[in-house]
Amino acid sequence: MADKKSFELDSGLPDDYEVVVERAEFGYRDVYLSGEAPLLILYCASPEMEVREELFSIGRGWDVVPGGERVEGKQKFLASSWLGRLIVRCSELDMPSYEGGDNGTVLDFIAERGTAQEAHIWVGLKFRMKREEADFGERGIHKHIMPTECLGLLTSTEAAAFAGSTNEAADFSEVGEVDFDESSPAKAEPLPKPEPEPEPKADNQAEVILELLKPLAEKADTAVAFQVAAVSTGILKDEWLLRVMDTAKAEKLYEELRE
Repeated sequence: MADKKSFELDSGLPDDYEVVVERAEFGYRDVYLSGEAPLLILYCASPEMEVREELFSIGRGWDVVPGGERVEGKQKFLASSWLGRLIVRCSELDMPSYEGGDNGTVLDFIAERGTAQEAHIWVGLKFRMKREEADFGERGIHKHIMPTECLGLLTSTEAAAFAGSTNEAADFSEVGEVDFDESSPAKAEPLPKPEPEPEPKADNQAEVILELLKPLAEKADTAVAFQVAAVSTGILKDEWLLRVMDTAKAEKLYEELRE
């Protein structure tokens, strides 16, 4: 029998790479249903390639609040949506250095950060991403990039390695609802390369932040629980956010605030 391997085709899309979710929001993109249906948009930076938008459908009937921080209007996401599949995958993946929830999974971790309708719960997570096929029966087989392993949270020392430069078209496919025009790539704002991390200055702003973080540390049973609670507040910016997302520094801060 003739060997047809040389005739197999490659999609040309990235596959099997490491990313960190540097930003997340709900919004619209022309590549999906001409921009008429909402999506979860993960801005994924990688040391191996340029910053990409990874788009996950959420189903119809949702309203995106101004700024894209969350969606409203329904109680649950559609199981067959790509976000629904992402949530299921997170229930199967272990969250490194985390022992909370029922099984210490990524889903347990993000559930402590906020609700499924909030975008910020995804920020800082590192994943190994691979392109997978999903069988939808009569509607055929569709491919989408999905996490296959969680590598933990972004640390401040790793931030520079993940900082991107320019952007590519989003990778997206949706069963029965595909409107992907390759001539109209989705664009994301370039993510700035982080400056070297300074230690937070002992000024009035630092005192205010420490006062806000202190009750969180006193209430948390572990440094990881404190880290989750602190990041979830949304009040931390710049060097403070990087400091709390660094596991070692977050543990030190946790101990100091509990003294």
